[in-house]
Amino acid sequence: MLKSRDLPVFLIFLFLSLCFWFLNALRRDYLTTIDIPVVYSRFPDDVMSAPDVKRSVSVVVKAEGFQLLKYKGFNYFDPVDINVDHLLPYKRGKEFGVFFVPKHYVRLFQQQLVGGPEFQEILSDTVFIPFLPKLTRKLPVKPYLKLTFEKQYMMSGAPVIMPDSVVVSGYFETVDTMRWVSTRLLESRNVKDSLDFQLDVVIPRDVVCDVRNVKVVIPVEAFTEKSMQVQVHALHLPDNYQFKSFPSTVRVNFLVGMSRFNQIQPSDFSATVDCHESQGLSANKLKVRIEKMPQGIYNMSYSPIFVDYLIEKDRY
Repeated sequence: MLKSRDLPVFLIFLFLSLCFWFLNALRRDYLTTIDIPVVYSRFPDDVMSAPDVKRSVSVVVKAEGFQLLKYKGFNYFDPVDINVDHLLPYKRGKEFGVFFVPKHYVRLFQQQLVGGPEFQEILSDTVFIPFLPKLTRKLPVKPYLKLTFEKQYMMSGAPVIMPDSVVVSGYFETVDTMRWVSTRLLESRNVKDSLDFQLDVVIPRDVVCDVRNVKVVIPVEAFTEKSMQVQVHALHLPDNYQFKSFPSTVRVNFLVGMSRFNQIQPSDFSATVDCHESQGLSANKLKVRIEKMPQGIYNMSYSPIFVDYLIEKDRY
């Protein structure tokens, strides 16, 4: 029986013995099966291969264990390119496509083994490549943003995306349901300067996009509060009548970027009341609505919301 102090020595010798046995075994020749990857190219413009199409061919080879370890363990092969244009068509019910017999392409698979294992035979039988309808569309890009800003800082305009649209191609059922292409998430906190990033586009599996990333520019600047008096105008005023509101203006308050502070004028707004509403009110008040406002302003409010009014016929 081994003593406890002899156990580590025994385990070391056992490990070394296994290593020598394994190295000796790798020097022998073996017959085995390896899978050589296959890619398909030059499809018709309106179709693409089904997702479950066979993408490898099984080949029997003879080689030393060292060689097989490299070829089987590290995916050593380059894929064999099969030109779909040169294949024969088939149709089974609603399924259609092309097929090829790997044994007719022995030379292509033997070329993958030059300087390596000795080719014996191809095991794979006929490979069918079903076609599925393909759709190509141009879709807008929408940035996926999670931003928080420093106090008194905001976006001063819509994000600029270059390019603002991309071309995608893929299975009809997938691409037909897509309405836009999103970017990966851009998350940033306490932003107070404009941002300029290259963002990867996110597309579904088996969909191809003509670009991998887009440039996204997010304008950011300091905002300040501004207010102004805007004249109230009447809609649907009968002919030969005059309208007066009390007060005649409303005060509009909003936030605007510093660069546009002096550009915003009262004429950029339209404050209106609808004279048709006067018939249904017991009190002489009409609701004011802001029908027009400039872009790039935020948190707009106005007062008063209701105004007294007087409608009288012209005396002349």
